[in-house]
Amino acid sequence: MIRIDKYLSDMGCGTRTELKKMIRSGKVYMLTPDGEKCCKDPAAKIPEDTELVIRAERENAVCIRYEEFQYILLNKPQGVVSAVTDPIHETVTDICRGYGIRDDISPVGRLDLDTEGLILLTNDGALAHRLLAPDKHVEKEYEVRVRVPFTGNGEALVQHFAEGIDIPESDKGNDAFRSKSAKLVISGTEPDLAHVTITEGKYHQVKRMFAAVGNEVVHLKRIRMGSLTLPGDLKAGEYIKLSSPDADFKQEA
Repeated sequence: MIRIDKYLSDMGCGTRTELKKMIRSGKVYMLTPDGEKCCKDPAAKIPEDTELVIRAERENAVCIRYEEFQYILLNKPQGVVSAVTDPIHETVTDICRGYGIRDDISPVGRLDLDTEGLILLTNDGALAHRLLAPDKHVEKEYEVRVRVPFTGNGEALVQHFAEGIDIPESDKGNDAFRSKSAKLVISGTEPDLAHVTITEGKYHQVKRMFAAVGNEVVHLKRIRMGSLTLPGDLKAGEYIKLSSPDADFKQEA
């Protein structure tokens, strides 16, 4: 059982103070077999599987279902920070806020400010750990465009990435390291396009790997993380809710 105001607060419908006023004003209804029942007591407890309807405006109604864990797949645009809050830039959680989205979701890992593509937001800490733990070797695949076009099939470069690349210390003081084996696939039709798959998550790793071999990444987009693949029709700034990880993150109908 859960208090109605906490139910709605957890599901991103407002602050507890705002919700108490909304509930007392008769704008929240509980769905029952006999129809809608108005709920005016913020402290009333209901089963977590109860569906609530918010009628904040006469012409609009929003149905809310309580979910303990949520999984949001966002196509992060450039210029958006992979954080919960930021004093300057819009964040990935700013994009995903709204009725029915839990207020405690956070990004799993990060993408650079100028990198776009797949990022998962969830409040499932155990899953986040499985995806980020170094010993889990979760693959992350990126679409890369470079300044200097590749020549031929790039066989030597492909081998170099597979063997590991010595990365110097970054300009921000991040440690030098040798990358683990990475899979590089060079496009056969676009000479500046490639896909690279890594299992690490070092600071600016993909950019630093290409810089170490004398090239520059001019556009970077993550298209896969483990079994999660960025849908081709999901535009930058759009997101979808996913089902539980037990269902292999299949998209909800």
